Amino acid sequence: MDCCNVNGLEDMFGRSVAQGELKAYLKKGLSKRSRHLANTIRDQRINDSTIIEVGGGIGSLHLELIKAGAASAVGYDAAPAYVEAATSLAEQLGLKESVEYHVGDFAEMGASANDADIVVLDRVVCCYPDMRALVTAAAQRTRRICVLTYPRRNWLSRAFVSTANVGLALVRKRFRAYVHKPQEIAALMATNGLARVIHDYSGTFREWELAVYRRQGEPSAAD
Repeated sequence: MDCCNVNGLEDMFGRSVAQGELKAYLKKGLSKRSRHLANTIRDQRINDSTIIEVGGGIGSLHLELIKAGAASAVGYDAAPAYVEAATSLAEQLGLKESVEYHVGDFAEMGASANDADIVVLDRVVCCYPDMRALVTAAAQRTRRICVLTYPRRNWLSRAFVSTANVGLALVRKRFRAYVHKPQEIAALMATNGLARVIHDYSGTFREWELAVYRRQGEPSAAD
């Protein structure tokens, strides 16, 4: 597999997209949806925690978590333009020494990654065809909690994604979106020793599911 163009991600999320997101963050900060996600993670005792963010984009989420007390973060993204933007943002925020970035497919690279206290996959599962490989790789690297957001699976989301994929095919884009089954994600997490402790929704129309899975035997944030 071409690790630098998984599912056409390099073409779909090129430099213009990454730079646009970078400018938006520098002007307005995290979006409302991303703030909700960041707050959910902060509630899980992030002080001195290590983070892996898979498909971290411009890095704004894990950089905000470092600003809030996390120790460090490692970001993986299959789109080189996102890694370039994340590196630039970390430098601008004075956090370059707290982050490390890799371009590539985490489903393949995860086996050689170090474990992290917190692993985040924000709107990543829906961009990856082999959900089982990606989620398993993330779960196996999770020391304490794994946080995921993905589209709610209903007739509307499935119709929307199906229509979008037809449009992408017509303009000869390799990228395809997916609405994977949440129960299959939960089953993979359980197989790898993680149990769901938070289930929420976010987005303008509550179109994104937010799930937090905790390693069995790890204390909760309230303990």
